[in-house]
Amino acid sequence: MPILPRGADGRLRSASIHRAAFITANIGGDHVVAVLGKVSDAYLAELREDGVSYVFAGPNGDDLPRAMEEIASLLGVKTLLLEGGGKINGAFLKHKLIDEFSTLIHPAVDGVAGAQSIVDYHGPEGDRPGSGQSLRLAHCETLEGGVVWLRHAVERAPG
Repeated sequence: MPILPRGADGRLRSASIHRAAFITANIGGDHVVAVLGKVSDAYLAELREDGVSYVFAGPNGDDLPRAMEEIASLLGVKTLLLEGGGKINGAFLKHKLIDEFSTLIHPAVDGVAGAQSIVDYHGPEGDRPGSGQSLRLAHCETLEGGVVWLRHAVERAPG
């Protein structure tokens, strides 16, 4: 049973709780949604206190299609910005949930071995998260300081 959010006075705050999710009532503008697997009740309380909505991506946090369906259903979201690094990008790519990569290339060299890439999938050996998908350059722009902005559409691979 979900814990209902309460204010400092102990009274219930206005919120919609639906299907093991917490959706804050005051969304006005950009919104943060945490997609969660197993986490502590204390962490969930902290998210609610901070006004961060959350949905669960299944018991192990890997049912991303279900989580995206919940976000669309509960918040009416049609487009979202995925941030978090190569691992989450790889997981979303595996489920064919990415339709565009927007990449900023900064003119710098660090030479760090073992650094994460844009897609850093950790699945079963031989599993190919991008299988059946290809990238098409949709936009290229040089920005201030020599930064290059690339946008690639993710499409079904030919053949």
